[in-house]
Parts: sequence; C-alpha cells; structure tokens
Amino acid sequence: MIECKMCDWEIDEDDMLSECPYCEAEIDEEVYQCENCETLVDCEGYEWTCPECGNEEPQEDEKDSQIIFTERYGECPSCGAEIDGEYCDECGWPDVNQGWVGENYG
Repeated sequence: MIECKMCDWEIDEDDMLSECPYCEAEIDEEVYQCENCETLVDCEGYEWTCPECGNEEPQEDEKDSQIIFTERYGECPSCGAEIDGEYCDECGWPDVNQGWVGENYG
C-alpha cells in the first residue's frame, strides 16, 4: 500500500496509471491517483506532475481553443484566411456582435 502524503489515504498498488488522466500522455513510471483527494502521486506518495500538461485539464471553452488555434497557425478557423489576432477581416470570426442597448429587433 502507498500512503498519499496529501491526505494520508491508502492507495492500492494495483491501481497504477498507464496514462495521464488529464492529457492522456503515456506514463513511464509508477504513478497513482488518490481516490480520496484525486491527487496524482508517485510510488512514495508524493505529488506527481505530468511533464506534458502539468496536471491541467484541456480547455473546454470553444472560443479559447479557437484563439489558441489562430495563435498557432495564423489562420481563421472559420474561413482559412490569414489573420493577425483574434478577429478575421474576411468573415468576421468570431461573431461577437451582440447588438447594442436600445437596438430594435422587430
């Protein structure tokens, strides 16, 4: 049994992880996830950090992922035009026009 140093919970050695639960990267060492506090720990019970993701879940927000896409590739995810920031001059991506106060939607 391995004792989680974060919460003193006993971890069964048979529950060793083969991939990171956050980014699904392959783990080449003894790593476990505490059932009590959900901390990833090494074979001695100390907190373990994934070298790929740093134990951070991928961003779920679509706008954030699209912004990351444009920063990486420099093209609009909607129309493919070259862009220099968070706005596409060709198609208007992302469409953030929410109207203005007093606008008539009749």
